[in-house]
Amino acid sequence: MTAVVSLGFATWCGLVAPPAQATTTTSCPSATQPLNQFSTLIIPATCAGFPDEGAPYVFRIGTLYGWRLVGLDVLLVSLGPATASCTAYQVRADGSLLATGCTYVR
Repeated sequence: MTAVVSLGFATWCGLVAPPAQATTTTSCPSATQPLNQFSTLIIPATCAGFPDEGAPYVFRIGTLYGWRLVGLDVLLVSLGPATASCTAYQVRADGSLLATGCTYVR
């Protein structure tokens, strides 16, 4: 009983690491955010062939592009390199991926 309480206290204090989460990580030269869908990511088919180790899905992106309203025009602009962590993805008919629930670090 003492060991269980000690382990619980140590975990609560951050002294014992929690069990590791599964993570799928891959690198892509580019990806695109659809217009007004900031938590969605379109990943080209060239990045689709990775082993699925489970969520979260982490994509290291060389250049992230996004559709943005600039004046009266909608333009595809470079947002620079980014790392996206997404909760799910679907394979689209053209072989590209539609990743959802994404957050970004740039």
